[in-house]
Amino acid sequence: MVEYELYAPGSDVDVTNNYYVYFRRDVDGLYYDTDDATFKTFGALVDGQIELVEDSNQPGVWALSLVLVGEDDGAYTILPRDGQTDELFTEQVAQVYLVNDMPLVSLLEDQIHLHDQYTGVDNYKLIAENGDPVEGATVRIFTKADYDANVVGNPIGLTTTDASGLWLDPIPVNPGDTYVIVFHKEGAIGPTSIEVIVP
Repeated sequence: MVEYELYAPGSDVDVTNNYYVYFRRDVDGLYYDTDDATFKTFGALVDGQIELVEDSNQPGVWALSLVLVGEDDGAYTILPRDGQTDELFTEQVAQVYLVNDMPLVSLLEDQIHLHDQYTGVDNYKLIAENGDPVEGATVRIFTKADYDANVVGNPIGLTTTDASGLWLDPIPVNPGDTYVIVFHKEGAIGPTSIEVIVP
């Protein structure tokens, strides 16, 4: 059983608040669909939004208990979002490693998440020269050392952009290093790169 808690405004502030998560299997990037308890591509999801339930004794604490029966061992990422705005809670993204359907350890506690809003609003949102957002572009992250040495066959992380030019997923990196974000969409943009220092 995977258990998760989100800390966000509760019913003592606004009774209309609600929150949900997407649950992603990292080995293949597929998402859990509660409609039939299988993993699918993001675009094929029927009901991929797993609702969080507020703790009646602790307003502002939203919990999730998810039982995955017969799933493979490995890493899974929990991506929490605001049900009102669909905004991603980047600081409360979590990852668990399952063995025999039981979580062993969080893998991301000491990591930083790079995303389109890192260090500022829309800092790394992908916009074309004409000002339009670029949908379906690939976003790859490399260490600067690897990128400069042209070691680019195995990026640290990879995601794509949505219709607003925003990243579908944050990418965890270790603090204390410089990274290169590479954007590319054939016939539309790039490849173009940006360096990011993660203190």
